[in-house]
Amino acid sequence: MTLGHEEHLGDVVAGYGTGVDLDVIHAWWSLRSLLAVRWLAEHGFDPFAPGCEIDVLRR
Repeated sequence: MTLGHEEHLGDVVAGYGTGVDLDVIHAWWSLRSLLAVRWLAEHGFDPFAPGCEIDVLRR
């Protein structure tokens, strides 16, 4: 829900309470982005567009 929209992460975490590990969330964002880049490029999407997978990996 928050991939590419880190500004909403605080709201999502607040809904789950105090047991949220932000390092796990950031690791999932990285893994998901790495897995999606090739598929996106092969299907005509631009993974370099603002807020997309490459931006997530740069953060």
